[in-house]
Amino acid sequence: MRGLSKSIRLALLCAMAALSFGALAQSPLKVGYVDVRRIIDEATIFGVTRDQITAEFKPRSDALKLDEARLRELEAERDRRAQTATDAEMLELRRRVDAEMRNLERRRNDLNVALNRRLNEARQRIDEQIREEIAAYARAEAFDLVLTDSVGFAHPRLDITDAVLARVNRAERAP
Repeated sequence: MRGLSKSIRLALLCAMAALSFGALAQSPLKVGYVDVRRIIDEATIFGVTRDQITAEFKPRSDALKLDEARLRELEAERDRRAQTATDAEMLELRRRVDAEMRNLERRRNDLNVALNRRLNEARQRIDEQIREEIAAYARAEAFDLVLTDSVGFAHPRLDITDAVLARVNRAERAP
């Protein structure tokens, strides 16, 4: 048992405790399994949330694209004037290009950090919602144990993923 991960050991301990309690109570143990990865892949809330966040960051992304176009124009001007400009003019053009490149890179990084932060916040909120729906379904259907992660095998008759996925999708549409 030393080589097993903590979550597997905990699941086994819970299952053994539930089995012993079930035997004492003379009632069958009701166990279910939820494929959380499948819920994440198929739940509509993820697509809707991604679209909302994309729309939220679109103005900043569009402004960044305009600045990238301006930088390309400035670089083209520098290249065109390379043969005819004085050394001082070329030095000034190079400085402007370098400053614009640094500014653009800083803004691009700031946008990526903000976008990743929002995506992580949304992911955490959705993960919590999924856990709540699993628990609500388990209580409503009188499950003794519902396993989610680190399950090596679950018989299809134990898989309650479809029911939980339907609850998650219904909850997402509810006001």
